Amino acid sequence: MTISDFQQRWNVLLALATAVCTVISGFLVIPQIGAETVSWTRFGIVAVALLVGLWMVPMQLYASRRFLRYWVIASVFFFAASGATYYAYSNAIDKWTFPYPVDQKKTRVVAGITLSPRSQKRRDDAARNKLVLTDQDLLVIADGRMVDVWPCDKERTHRLNALIGMYLLELLLLPSAMVTVVQASFCATSAETDGG
Repeated sequence: MTISDFQQRWNVLLALATAVCTVISGFLVIPQIGAETVSWTRFGIVAVALLVGLWMVPMQLYASRRFLRYWVIASVFFFAASGATYYAYSNAIDKWTFPYPVDQKKTRVVAGITLSPRSQKRRDDAARNKLVLTDQDLLVIADGRMVDVWPCDKERTHRLNALIGMYLLELLLLPSAMVTVVQASFCATSAETDGG
């Protein structure tokens, strides 16, 4: 590859680098929601990296200056969507999960919605005494047996799948924003001008 080849195709090289970074960062930053999600999350990360790599096709087809405005619009869209997804993911992590065991911050447990009758009674008794029992407190009392706190595993699974989906969507949107910004920059510096 010569310098002129690099100058003509720097946008594709940066897109490829972004796809590789997506794979690497994805394997290093797994959502902190328990070990049962690691294999599916890793598969999703590879799938996202492949999708990001597919940006090379439109980058080759629409690489002239006349497509600049579309790449700028795409950049703004992907950046805004990435920010909204990150915000939703962060809120869901804070709202639906908590660290367990209590002394470890790296593993997070997804809380269920419907408490077991015993856990509900404990929470009601504590409320009558003007105390608050959090989901984390209830799990500690149950010695970590989630089924003793939330008998319906479907609720927890739904929340867990939603968290994984938001995480993977963020992994798709942020690199897509980066790729479209790179392509917009490439189109802006392109010698070809719009005919109309």
